[in-house]
Amino acid sequence: MIRISLLLFLLIAISKPSIGQSKNVASELSDAIINRYQPTINAMTAKGWDHSNSVILHAMEKIYLQNKNPKYLKYIKDFVDSYVDDKGLITDLKTELDGIHPGILCLFLYEETGELKYKAAATQLKEYLFDTSLFNKTPEGGYWHKNNDHYNDVMTIDGVYMANPFLLKYGILFNDKTCIEFAVDQTLLIAS
Repeated sequence: MIRISLLLFLLIAISKPSIGQSKNVASELSDAIINRYQPTINAMTAKGWDHSNSVILHAMEKIYLQNKNPKYLKYIKDFVDSYVDDKGLITDLKTELDGIHPGILCLFLYEETGELKYKAAATQLKEYLFDTSLFNKTPEGGYWHKNNDHYNDVMTIDGVYMANPFLLKYGILFNDKTCIEFAVDQTLLIAS
């Protein structure tokens, strides 16, 4: 996890070149990740459809939006496509919030490519998260970070980050007020 956090920090911290800097270090780091970990980022983490992969790719998405380098889009797409079939069905779903974060990549790919399978995958994740039989909640209604006894009635800020940016973006893209309200409620709940 330290390795992933360091990579994420570096990608975000250096995504814009400093004054006088001739190279974009964030692009160089992205290139190094792509060259080193093939066919997808999962070659580094072996975590599957999980935030361990999507936080790095979400940072790479930000770099892609700056430079439009098609290899970054392809690398993100290759990861998502290894879990999302042609109809938008996601394999390897987990009943923990860490498995919701990759949905942010589906929304990004839908915006960039217009392919309906990414919208379908995002909708599947939304419905999966809202399935009251799958995810445990605290008495106040906050999602447990993970569905196991170690996190019994434990809501974490980390868990809020895994789900709420996805829900908020989904709500904005598809005018789904329920998603927006839910993300706001969960954020206010953890803040209290």
